[in-house]
Amino acid sequence: MEEKRQTINLGESKADRYGGKENRTHLWTVRWKSGSVDLYDKGGQVTGTMSGISGEIYKAEKVVSTFVSDESTVDKNNEVLVLDGHAKVISKEMKTTMTCDKIRYDAGKQLIRALGNVRIAGPSGTVSGLQEIWTTPDLKVVATPDMFDRGAGK
Repeated sequence: MEEKRQTINLGESKADRYGGKENRTHLWTVRWKSGSVDLYDKGGQVTGTMSGISGEIYKAEKVVSTFVSDESTVDKNNEVLVLDGHAKVISKEMKTTMTCDKIRYDAGKQLIRALGNVRIAGPSGTVSGLQEIWTTPDLKVVATPDMFDRGAGK
């Protein structure tokens, strides 16, 4: 039997995402100009795609960075926010800006993967021309994927 999908079109609005089962913590706020939500009958999967994006990423109930992009997709089941097209994250504390083609933020892992034409500019200088960078949501730790896995991200 084929899975049924129901699509709901959205106007301009915002949504807050909270994670954790017991101590619910604020993960992000996303605002959009237009969008749609797809509801699937099997497994209760919910996905959404929005356009004209802005918002904030939280850590310990505090805004650590802001973001903008052309489009966004949310996977509620896995606490993943994808920013696509002219993606930009600005760290509040570090005064650092990262731009790229696409960002995948995994809130459970507290990991941002920046993909395609990555540029990072801040008080310490500018790095550009990278194809992939991993960073913490506050942009305090920034490394290539292999260096992040070797302990830079700990």
